Amino acid sequence: MKFSKRHYRAQVDSKDCGVAALAMVLEYYNSHYSLAELREMLGTTENGTTAFSIVSVANELGFDTEAIYADISLFDIEDIKFPFIVHINKNNKFYHYYVIIGSDKKYIYIADPDPLIKLSKLTKEQFLAEWRGITILLKPNHEYKIKRKKTSFPSLFTLLFNQKKLIFLIILLTLAVNFINIIGSYYLKRVIDSYIPKGELDFLNLMSISLIVIYLMQQFFVFGQGVLITVLSQILSKNIMLSYIAHLFKLPLSFFCNKKNWRYCL
Repeated sequence: MKFSKRHYRAQVDSKDCGVAALAMVLEYYNSHYSLAELREMLGTTENGTTAFSIVSVANELGFDTEAIYADISLFDIEDIKFPFIVHINKNNKFYHYYVIIGSDKKYIYIADPDPLIKLSKLTKEQFLAEWRGITILLKPNHEYKIKRKKTSFPSLFTLLFNQKKLIFLIILLTLAVNFINIIGSYYLKRVIDSYIPKGELDFLNLMSISLIVIYLMQQFFVFGQGVLITVLSQILSKNIMLSYIAHLFKLPLSFFCNKKNWRYCL
């Protein structure tokens, strides 16, 4: 299976590159872990994630993991297993992780956790200028279990289904308004084609009064429809917001304290 865009995960914090790199490998093997979940498991701090932590957690998740110090001849091995993780010194400015997703005679193909780079390729000369040889090889073993993507938030369908009575009333009022519009159009056609040419003024007066009453009812239906739509909108907004707040309270304190760019903890 070829590594593709659907396996890519971007880092959301400057020190999350190791977290995102492991997340991409897991995605490749059909498992989804949130970055927050992996950050907690890896013990990521403001100083980043250690290669030792990546190896330890990958082993716990059912991978045969090997941390090695390699050179460019690694890419000459025919049965080398992609993807794997390498530790680099990016632009000789800061340490970083790449996920290596392939290679050929000239290029090394990478998945960079940096969202500005994403999937890219480097010449072997460019790669060697950054790579210091630290490599983490990963391959799932018989203990590996796929973790499917789950959401902590209720789906929109579930939220709407819980308000099925309210939605039914809105649909009913919508049908009533449309039905009155159809009756009004039909009546206008009859007035022009039949009642006026035949001079049936008494019947015309009766139908006109009836139509006025019907249109007044229509305005009442439109008003009720608007009120119900507003109520539905408020209920959905409240439920979504409460789900989000509940999700925030479930996050560990370290999720906020270990951020490089944000300061939540005193």
